Formats: sequence, structure tokens, C-alpha cells
Amino acid sequence: MQFHPLTPERWDDFEALFGARGAYSGCWCMWWRLKRKEFEAQQGDGNRAAMKAIVESGRVPGILGYDGDRAVAWCSVAPREDFPSLNRSPVLKRLDDEPVWSIVEAYPSVPKSRNAPPPPRASGSCDTIFPDDSPRESPMALSAFDDKAKQPRASDLQAMLGRSYTHWQELIAHVASEFAPLDQSWNFAGANWGWSLRLKRKKRTVLYMTPCQRHFLVGFVLGDKAVKAAHDGTLPDALLAEIDGARKYAEGRGIRIRIGTRQDLDNVKRLAAIKMAS
Repeated sequence: MQFHPLTPERWDDFEALFGARGAYSGCWCMWWRLKRKEFEAQQGDGNRAAMKAIVESGRVPGILGYDGDRAVAWCSVAPREDFPSLNRSPVLKRLDDEPVWSIVEAYPSVPKSRNAPPPPRASGSCDTIFPDDSPRESPMALSAFDDKAKQPRASDLQAMLGRSYTHWQELIAHVASEFAPLDQSWNFAGANWGWSLRLKRKKRTVLYMTPCQRHFLVGFVLGDKAVKAAHDGTLPDALLAEIDGARKYAEGRGIRIRIGTRQDLDNVKRLAAIKMAS
């Protein structure tokens, strides 16, 4: 059995596995990603469209298991922040601020024959997707750079981010032009978080940038006015759902957005403008 992340080119395999019912009653694996009223309102085709939008945005919501060329199993696994409903559960809410990943659903295909063997177990799936000799993000730190003695250099960032390095540079240049004078400062927040770059205008932080393997995260703290303004704008529904489900602190809602595509980059530019105007 082989395992692959769900990407746009594998959408048809995912759709075939889930079938006309979207796995369970039109869920399409959106139960943990939406508020209950939203889930029920778009149950069925709406949830399917919402999941497809996530996949087409460049984010990976889980992995598919293959028996030959056919997808026979699905596992929804992603950073906990991708599943805002977990934080609304009195049983499943966070115990601490440690960055973790969550598995919220495992769905095997049903054999057509009663005597047919079940799909092979998913042991080793992470090693299949991330071979031992491939670079990984630190298992302990949110940032790919977790050595306090070594502040990331431009060459380190370029090697770690790969093609996303151009997005990294473009975002900094954009924020610098829109919110001058801009202060850029690297901060080491401890072993669990590692190095991140803070972009700040005078006393107000615009955003944080955290480098990861082949992508980066952009962090915002959004007050109530900014959240309302975000809903009044044209941001994607999936991003608005993330904002609504984000943990709320005294300063506002804290959200991290993965940047892997041009659309992700455009979204955070718009969100930065909304925050600074609020």
C-alpha cells in the first residue's frame, strides 16, 4: 500500500473513494473544519466544494492510501489549527500551547465482496510520504530553524523554503511598501517555536513570518474590528472559517496561515491591509 498527500491532481481519486454520499452523509471531511450551522447548511455539494477549494488552494488536508492505482483509504491529518471545531469541544479543547497535528478522520473503502480482504494497514505512512533522507520540519519546533545560537540567514532561508522563498521576499517587500516605516526583527521564542521574523510599524506588529520546510507560516493577531472587516470583505470562506475558529487571546484571535501558493500570498496581503486599517 502506498500513501500520497491529497493534491489537486489526486482530487478525482479522493472523490471516487468518498462516493456520491461524500463518505458519511455529505460530510466530505468538513465536520471538524466548520461551525455546525455552516456544516449543516452546505451538507453535501457545499461541503464537497469547500473541501475542493482547500485542496486547490495548495493546502494538504490529509493523505490517500492506494492499493495499486486505486485510492482505498483516507486519513485527515493536518495542523490542529486546521480543525477549529476541536477548540469548541469541552472534551477536545487544547491542554496547552504546544504546536501539534491532529488526526480527525480515517476512512477505509468498503470491500465489494464480503470475502475480500480489507485494505492494508496504514503503518509507515508518514515515512512513505517523508522518506528518512528527506528534510523535515523539526518535530519540536514550529519553525524549521530551532537553534537559538543560529539566526537564519538569507542563504539558509532560500535553501529551506525552496520555491516559496520568492513568496517570502515578495511579502516582505509588499508590507514594507504599504506600511512604512517598517521594522524587521528576528525573534527566538523558545525551543517549541524557534525563529520567526516580525514585521512591525512603529509600535504595532503587522504580522509574523515563520519559515518551514518548503513553505512558511504567516501569523496575525486580529482584534474584533479586524475580524468583522474580514467578513465584510472578499476573503475565501475557508480562511474566514479559520479566523472564526482561531484561539482568542486578550489581544485578539491568533491565526497562522500556511503560504504555499500565489492565492495564499494574495490572501495574507489583503488580511494585512484589513488588520492595519482596523
